Amino acid sequence: MNIDSTTEQVVIPNNYTKLSKDSFKNANLMEIVVIPNSIKEIEKETFEDFEDLTIICAEDSYAAEYAEKRRNNKKKED
Repeated sequence: MNIDSTTEQVVIPNNYTKLSKDSFKNANLMEIVVIPNSIKEIEKETFEDFEDLTIICAEDSYAAEYAEKRRNNKKKED
């Protein structure tokens, strides 16, 4: 995925099934990511450089599970 470094919101296309740790390496200003139900895998380090990232996804999706785990891990670190 090629993302401009000034992009603040990213909408993942429905044909993607996996997000890797390098998926957003150039998206320095990304604040919001919209993840479709087609995503079935997100590598642990994918969003580690995005402190205040908002993940928008369906409630019962893999991305929702990932977002919840991410939130819980951030609480443990604080």
